[in-house]
Amino acid sequence: MLIMTSHQTETLRNQQSQVPTPKQVKREMNESNKDALIASLKRKNKKLEDENKQLREQLKVAYADVYKKL
Repeated sequence: MLIMTSHQTETLRNQQSQVPTPKQVKREMNESNKDALIASLKRKNKKLEDENKQLREQLKVAYADVYKKL
């Protein structure tokens, strides 16, 4: 039979309270994944905005060429 003193019990509780629970670990991983996903989506959004801007410029030039031929 294992008998612990109140000091040993308190020490063990303190040690266990410092270890993150699986739920806490999962939440931290989710936060990290969220941050990475947000950064990735921001980069993709910027790329699409730049591409959209270039296409609009090309469209202006194409409309100007069509207008000149009329």
